[in-house]
Amino acid sequence: MTGEVNSADNVFINCPFDRDYAPQFEALIFGVLACGFRPRSARELDDSSQTRIDKLYGVIEECRYGVHDLSRTELDTVHGLPRFNMPLELGIFLGAKRFGGEGHVGKRCLILDMNPIDTSASFPTWLEWTSPTTGAMSIAP
Repeated sequence: MTGEVNSADNVFINCPFDRDYAPQFEALIFGVLACGFRPRSARELDDSSQTRIDKLYGVIEECRYGVHDLSRTELDTVHGLPRFNMPLELGIFLGAKRFGGEGHVGKRCLILDMNPIDTSASFPTWLEWTSPTTGAMSIAP
C-alpha cells in the first residue's frame, strides 16, 4: 500500500455477485451514485495478468469508503463451504485502515447483516467493537 487514498469519492462495494443478489447490487450502485460517489467493486477488474487478491488490494487502496454486506456468508449449496470472501474483503479493508498509513486512517465503512447479532456468541471477536446494520438491503415501499 502506498499510504495514499486516490479518491475520497470512491466506495468499495463488497457483496455477493450472484443472480439472486443482483437487485440489491443494483440498488447499492444507484444509491452510491445518487449520493455523488463512485462505486468500485471486484467486478470492474478484468486484467488476467493480475491475481484476484492483488486486484482487490488495488481497489480497496483507492477507496475511502466501503459497504460490506455479510448477510450471505451461509454455506454454498454446491460445495457445502461457507462464503468467506466477503468477510475476507472486509478484513482487508479494516487492515488498510489500521496499517495503510496516514492516507487510510480516514477510511469508513458500513457493515450490513441480515439479522441482529449477539456479539457475545456468534460474531467474530475481532469485530465486537463494530455496530453492524441489520436488515441488509430491505427496501420499504
